[in-house]
Amino acid sequence: MVNITGRFCIIHYICKSFIAKEQSMFDKNCNCFDATRYILALLITTAHYSVLSGTHLLNNFDVISNRVSIFFIISGFFSFMMYQRIPEPKHFAIKRIKRLIPAYWLTIILSVVLLSFSSNMGLSEFWVNDQTYSYLISNLAFANFLHPSLPGVFESNPMTAVNGALWTMKVELMLLITVPIAYKTMEKIGRAKTLILIFLISTLYRISMNCLYNSTGDEIYNIMYRQMGGQLIYFYSGAATYIYREYIMSRTRIIIPFAIMIYILHSRYALLELAAPACMALIVITFAIKFKYLYWVGRLPNISYSMYLVHFPIIQTFIHFGLHKDYPIGTLFLSMLSTIVIAYLMWYIAERPFIKKRAQ
Repeated sequence: MVNITGRFCIIHYICKSFIAKEQSMFDKNCNCFDATRYILALLITTAHYSVLSGTHLLNNFDVISNRVSIFFIISGFFSFMMYQRIPEPKHFAIKRIKRLIPAYWLTIILSVVLLSFSSNMGLSEFWVNDQTYSYLISNLAFANFLHPSLPGVFESNPMTAVNGALWTMKVELMLLITVPIAYKTMEKIGRAKTLILIFLISTLYRISMNCLYNSTGDEIYNIMYRQMGGQLIYFYSGAATYIYREYIMSRTRIIIPFAIMIYILHSRYALLELAAPACMALIVITFAIKFKYLYWVGRLPNISYSMYLVHFPIIQTFIHFGLHKDYPIGTLFLSMLSTIVIAYLMWYIAERPFIKKRAQ
């Protein structure tokens, strides 16, 4: 009896220790996921400013795409963690909707209201124009590609799109829909087989779009390359890093140098290109968990999502008024500062209330 009780206590202690270790790993004060998100948001702001203003600071859409892909890696990591804890599609959907939709919809509505004052057709004509409501409906429905521009707004800018960053939202939603399906498939055929299948599907999609773009020169294939099929491998690289986190975190000194080396060389060798998303996930997630010097950022409100949502129209507004022509670097820093301030307000209005309700 004593022996059985002793064994039970040992098992209980091990389980309790594992749960404590798991909680500490994902405690905001014991990782730098928030810091990673902030860094990415600022880098994307810089890259978009470079492209939109023509200042050539980081004038490369691939640079932007790579940073956006890291957001999908982190999303895959946390989405799978969330679903594994409570594997119920309805619960998962409600939590994700509460986290993503309010701030997104508020961004769309505020953009229409505030930018109506900058339209060159006047307020009354702006509000009776069918294009205004087409933009509003399309963007609220995550179909930004149908109506990216508002009538009379940013027409003198090199690009007229109000918020070109919102294409990722529909991709994010589609990726989230795959989580319950992937989880169920893992229960039937195993985790490794499911992940290999997903990686193969996404890789074949990426190769197909890349070949079509190179052979035809049609930009539509380059755009399709960055859509859901292309991001699937990044999202599930993040999910795979969560699933095998114990194995990876106990062997980072061996795994990470190889991952860094492969990622550095992937642009030179076609075969290494196939492993680049997984290597990027290993590097990013390991950095976010192990780099303790940025843990303090987790104590701050996480406004990185709102920063991503609002930075594009802010940049477009400054370009509309021509500030970038005389003060290119100053306008970049003004864009960053304005993005942070507005994102902070957005967090209090559209994110914090729903996070509190979710916690309750």
